[in-house]
Amino acid sequence: MVKKMIVKGLFLLLTTFTVGFSQITDGCDLPSSNITIYLHVNENGSVLYNSSEPIAAFEFIVDGLGSNAGLSVSGSNYNAASGTGAEGDAGDAGLMILTNYNAGEGYKLVAFGIGNTIPAGCGTLVDLDVASGTFTSLSNIIISGAAGNNLPTVHHEVVLGCMDDGACTIATCGYDSPYPGEAACNYNSNANTDDGNQCTYRVHDDPNTTGDWSDEGENCAGELSIKIANSIPDQFELSQNYPNPFNPSTNISFNVPNLEEISLIVYDLSGKEIITLASGVFTPGIYSITWDAVNNIGESVSSGMYVYRYVTSSTIITRKMLYLK
Repeated sequence: MVKKMIVKGLFLLLTTFTVGFSQITDGCDLPSSNITIYLHVNENGSVLYNSSEPIAAFEFIVDGLGSNAGLSVSGSNYNAASGTGAEGDAGDAGLMILTNYNAGEGYKLVAFGIGNTIPAGCGTLVDLDVASGTFTSLSNIIISGAAGNNLPTVHHEVVLGCMDDGACTIATCGYDSPYPGEAACNYNSNANTDDGNQCTYRVHDDPNTTGDWSDEGENCAGELSIKIANSIPDQFELSQNYPNPFNPSTNISFNVPNLEEISLIVYDLSGKEIITLASGVFTPGIYSITWDAVNNIGESVSSGMYVYRYVTSSTIITRKMLYLK
């Protein structure tokens, strides 16, 4: 049997989720939380929010826009020089909202006030306009509370597909685990509709019983899974297996910097697939998998050189390892 130990990083301040296109029409449609602010930009350029904390300042990058998009803030009384008079709850609260563009970041929006805050609640944070282009998502989000503290934020990204008939909440579309951002074990990223079956998640133990580990339980395969706190990588990486050469098992680590569908597969030197060690949608973190030199049906493999290949939507990394009996 394949032995896998999945090591995941906890989210820090920003996570991206996928939701059904046009399902979020008002900030009050977003999930509510005592600790997390939820943001969403819809196709009309309205930045929606649901926050249990007052908001004193915020900034973010508006993704998907070219240099000629001409991003601006809506409002008949909006003054681009002072940043005052914008439509939305931020403008109503007296926050000044400014936009700028640079080639390195794209379009950035910054909002701040002097002693002014947006009360806790939900609604439209600010309305945006463009001369050309389509609103797709927000990134590099920073939101400050009344005390100047950074507030944890979850961004709901606009994507096509993934309707839901009630088995999983329509707002989270397969991501309504009690552990935010963790996809259901039976989540299908290619599905246009949910078949009505209950979403299934990995099992979690009481984190108070796990010593240095922040969380422990079973992964989607029913095997031991451990999550390490405070570890979000900034790029896709694949480590050299250790030990190498190995007998009877070896460990392979890989990084996932953002929510991504990945695969990690072992091949022999002829290119024949030996075993899939990891496959599916993974949340940001550092993962470690132990391979005990068996194939997909649990048979022991022969001694020799093997190749393991890590594939994401933007990255392919291949390394070699040697198994000696």
